[in-house]
Amino acid sequence: MASRIRVIGLKEFQRDYQKEIEQLLNRTFMLELANQARKLIYARTKQGFGSFDGTKFKLAPLKPSYIKVRSKLADAGRLGRFAELGTSPASSNLTLSGQMLEAITVSEVASRRFTLTVNDNQRDDGETNQQIAQYVTLGGRPFFELTSSEQLVLFKEIERAVRRAVRRLNQKK
Repeated sequence: MASRIRVIGLKEFQRDYQKEIEQLLNRTFMLELANQARKLIYARTKQGFGSFDGTKFKLAPLKPSYIKVRSKLADAGRLGRFAELGTSPASSNLTLSGQMLEAITVSEVASRRFTLTVNDNQRDDGETNQQIAQYVTLGGRPFFELTSSEQLVLFKEIERAVRRAVRRLNQKK
């Protein structure tokens, strides 16, 4: 013989939970996530790692001729602001001037999603940041996506926020 168990208040909880999640994933929260994603890409790339299909890997080494160019710029004090932070002319970390990494911006924020882009501003060398980003990606240094572990960092942030929302709901009851 089967027993029926009725959970009182479940529909109300579901409705309240759905409303809380909608409020949680608002533009402000998504902007925070977008900025965190930008910082993750920026930091990983500056450390000399790229990402492709969710996998982190060491960026392709620089050609000796390009290392010489970077060394000359460093000697002239024109390597960019990353030289001040200890970046070597031989480092493959997409930071000759720092302009491309600085050009990663949050271009769209909406409820439940955000978009990062490399802005199309003209650089000091006459190229645009998007052109340089495409060039380095095609040249074996893809960087402009999140690794699986970086995605996990963002998912955990969402999970923490959802847990806080559920706790708030439980405290209201």
